[in-house]
Amino acid sequence: MRIIKLMLLAGLVGGGWQYWNKQQTAAADVAAVSPSGFVALAVPDGGSATEVLILAPENCPSDAARRADDLADDLARQRIRVRRAHSVNFSIENGDANVTRRLQQVLNGEPPVVFVGNRGKANPTLAEVLAEYRR
Repeated sequence: MRIIKLMLLAGLVGGGWQYWNKQQTAAADVAAVSPSGFVALAVPDGGSATEVLILAPENCPSDAARRADDLADDLARQRIRVRRAHSVNFSIENGDANVTRRLQQVLNGEPPVVFVGNRGKANPTLAEVLAEYRR
């Protein structure tokens, strides 16, 4: 009987721990989103806080590539440094699982994916990019 009580107690403690971890992760995800919808990520290797990085297929007639080109042109007209790329690398400190998960969600979104400093968003509007850049 005593072993059953210990197993029940261990199950309750383990379940409580799992619930608390899930709540902490959800709270961190909410806090990681800026007012313009950009998500806190790792800075892309070679990235800069003064530059907008647009990630999309290059030399491609797809809608995503055209949206990326249009966004890059619009930002350049606003005198904002912009760089177009078709690949990017990241170095995530301590292998932070939350950052990795958010990065995968953003990169799996609809292109173009835009990075402003250490924040990124899939398929943002010009207004969203400008708001994030000026933030």
